[in-house]
Amino acid sequence: MDPTESPNRTRPMRPVEAPSRSRTSGVRVTQDAMARPGRKNRANAAGAALALAFARLADTMSQLYRRTVASAGSTAEAEAAVVELICGPAYATDRDMTLIFEMYAYANHNTAVAATTRSWLARSRESLALHFTPGVTRALDALIEGWPMHRRFDAAPLNRQLVAGVVHAVVDAAPHLPDEQL
Repeated sequence: MDPTESPNRTRPMRPVEAPSRSRTSGVRVTQDAMARPGRKNRANAAGAALALAFARLADTMSQLYRRTVASAGSTAEAEAAVVELICGPAYATDRDMTLIFEMYAYANHNTAVAATTRSWLARSRESLALHFTPGVTRALDALIEGWPMHRRFDAAPLNRQLVAGVVHAVVDAAPHLPDEQL
């Protein structure tokens, strides 16, 4: 028996480097399934279902993001809202982060999910643009997205004071940042 097929294998599987296999997971991609009659509809249905699920995730998280940022009445409150999105318990839970990682990976193989991801990025930046310049908006959006990713894998919780200081520094840097378009 091939060691890669044994449930008790002792050596790790080598990555498969064939056009019909994903390099990151070693799983046969839909290309192969779609080449056979009868499987095409199931593959299309599964892809459509995943695209809808990821669109729902993006919509739900965008709404929370928007509510949190839009409720701020001043720049200081908007900074606090950004810190809450990064450090708070409501946005980007462990479950959300798992789904986000899956969404990003799948977006590399599915144009509908890639479009959903781009749309989500635009909606996030539009929410931040209620209070910040375009350059600050892009920088803060990267922090809001990236810091929870790090939090997901770090052994220690985020330091809210550090996050608040960095958010404030980015906002203060507005005059020196390019006025990049959303």
